[in-house]
Amino acid sequence: MIEETTWQENNPTILKDLGYPKLITPIEALLEDYKKILNPLLDSVNARLKSGENEHVKTQITGEGVKWSLPYLKKESLVNNPFFLQVPQISIVDVLYFGSRYRWGQKVAQAF
Repeated sequence: MIEETTWQENNPTILKDLGYPKLITPIEALLEDYKKILNPLLDSVNARLKSGENEHVKTQITGEGVKWSLPYLKKESLVNNPFFLQVPQISIVDVLYFGSRYRWGQKVAQAF
């Protein structure tokens, strides 16, 4: 830790010695640099949204302005999810039998 009086007297030197130039750069200059980097990216994203090129975002123009949302799969299409094709099917009797072999979270007999 640096004592407060030492910090008050030497903070420009201390910050310079740390080797992080952003610590001694005025915030206005940093924000202007970030603005130059981010604004073209924002313009590009907005142009892709407007043109419909970004299929991962749905846009709707309403009287209140432009609304956007993410497209989701309908529940009907989730019924035959490929994940469930990998899981072996078993009968409800086997499930009940397996459950009957356990009681109150403790194993009563060897499960199959």
